[in-house]
Amino acid sequence: MSERLAFPVEIYVQILNDLPGRVPSSLRAVVSCLSASSALRAAALNRSVWRNLYHGRYTNCDDGREEARRELCEGDFRLVFIQRYTIDREALRALDNVRASQGDEQSQASRALVAHISFDVWDALELECMLPIPRIFRGPLGDDPDSRDVDAAPHALSRRFWARAMRGAIARSYAIQRWKAIPALGEDGSATFEDVLSGFSAFMDESPKEVCVAELDALANRCRQYILALGLELDHERAGYNLPALVEAIRDFMYDEGFGVATGYTFLHPLNQFPCHFLREGRSTTIPLPLIWVFAGICRRLGIQADPTNTPGKVLCHITSPDPQQSGDMLFDVCSRTTPPFVFSSRDFTARLAELNLSPFSSRDHVFPAALSTILRRAVLNIQNASRERDDDADPGIMVIVSGKTWLRTNYAANVASTAILHHAHFLNLGYFSVDLSSSIPAEWALDQEAVVEAVSTTLRGAKNDIAAQLAKIRDFRIQQRTDWLKTFVGQVVLLGGQLYCVLGWRIRGMVSAAPLHSDIQLVAASQDTVLSLKHPDFTGRAVVPRLTADVARTLRQQLACFDRFFDDAIIPREDGRGGRLVPSKEFLVGYPDDMEYGARWTEEKLKQAERETRTDM
Repeated sequence: MSERLAFPVEIYVQILNDLPGRVPSSLRAVVSCLSASSALRAAALNRSVWRNLYHGRYTNCDDGREEARRELCEGDFRLVFIQRYTIDREALRALDNVRASQGDEQSQASRALVAHISFDVWDALELECMLPIPRIFRGPLGDDPDSRDVDAAPHALSRRFWARAMRGAIARSYAIQRWKAIPALGEDGSATFEDVLSGFSAFMDESPKEVCVAELDALANRCRQYILALGLELDHERAGYNLPALVEAIRDFMYDEGFGVATGYTFLHPLNQFPCHFLREGRSTTIPLPLIWVFAGICRRLGIQADPTNTPGKVLCHITSPDPQQSGDMLFDVCSRTTPPFVFSSRDFTARLAELNLSPFSSRDHVFPAALSTILRRAVLNIQNASRERDDDADPGIMVIVSGKTWLRTNYAANVASTAILHHAHFLNLGYFSVDLSSSIPAEWALDQEAVVEAVSTTLRGAKNDIAAQLAKIRDFRIQQRTDWLKTFVGQVVLLGGQLYCVLGWRIRGMVSAAPLHSDIQLVAASQDTVLSLKHPDFTGRAVVPRLTADVARTLRQQLACFDRFFDDAIIPREDGRGGRLVPSKEFLVGYPDDMEYGARWTEEKLKQAERETRTDM
């Protein structure tokens, strides 16, 4: 642009500040201005422009590292942006190394990736999870985010799979850090009661920071307005402060918001301990411990100290009086809208037991706040009890509303949380023992062995239970050479006994010219995420090649949890599905360099066959 036609720098700054910082094209536009006219360059270097870009792109971070970055860059958001962007690129390159490898090489790449497990890369991974996928897998236009009318990004499915796996590993690693910081009896720790349940949301691929902190902040703000509208005083140093009335008002607010006690089979819903389940808009009925968790979170933001007790049967809430010189602590039943708080007249343990007519052998945490490690253990037991009821078929209603995938994730969450607190001598002395976490990792969480399980305890390195591990048991990862009698390929869809399978690999034992009897075909069941190995003669005798239509391809993707790890696209040249095949990801092509070409020839032959049949019919 000619300097004579240039607008004032301030106009360009305003234009650039109006760009949506979250959209990648905004960054490209600002960078392009750096090599344009002097006015545009000056505008593109303006700190406010980079502040807008930074806050638009980055809403999550590692708090300690972020503070150090800003101090080092002296508040220059362009320099801070460059640092974060560099961290993003390094993490994505490390993730690509995992995506394009297999076997021991992939395990090594996964361990190298652990160094990048941080909320610093959360936002970059979110953008990776939004890459446009192949059109054949998109929903109707406008039906979902994947319906955008744009070209698919290269390897979008597998890139999204690994980005989701890494985001989940980041959230779960954070949860473990907070759980391991929970103090045991008589100890001080950096964790809070909020950390007890917030970490469980990570096992639903949600950020504990985004779900719990943001939702509780919003609830507390609305509750503040609710209380002020009632004319109640929130400042305990001012006249008219009435703590019993305040806690009852907070309880009433929660019920007005939609919270409540679950009944019937929903009382055993495994997600009752998961804030992402009961905090969402519309709320959800749940059990006492989560209700107290919400209540205590609101109280803390309003300057009231509220903590759970370990009361047998039903958890109650201990309210600490703001005046340390006087009694006035309370025990409060959040689950009952009509029960007023019980106000203690003493801080003495024995006197409190007498006031409540409790046995003198009762535990101290029946009338005082319980250790957070005890409460976490109680939450774990709630999840395990729900799972036990499910296994015993005590109430078939719960089976209708909870998927097998949810049960798998909640059990894994309980196992991880239980193991995270086992370093407390309090529990070791009670005889609690660790479990084999590796065998309970959901198949789609392909980075959890290195980033999560080994973060809980370096002694828990059992056999991985994901799809790649199952394949490793029945094949090696050397490059396989095709032979003329092998008529299948990676990416072919076959029908066995009415069940759809996808071919993920094959192995020829001995020389390439060896008889088919000594060869194996590896397949994955479309709805079971399990690997099946068949001898080549059994495979050719039983397998039927169905027509792979677009609907069948989409159904396979919906049913197979690791579909996006295995395949990057589907080639369906005809509407009737003749010649259709799946395109394997890099990971599953490493050992089969000739299968793409063979699959293309197979498709071509099927199309020629269809043409010949058409001419014959005419």
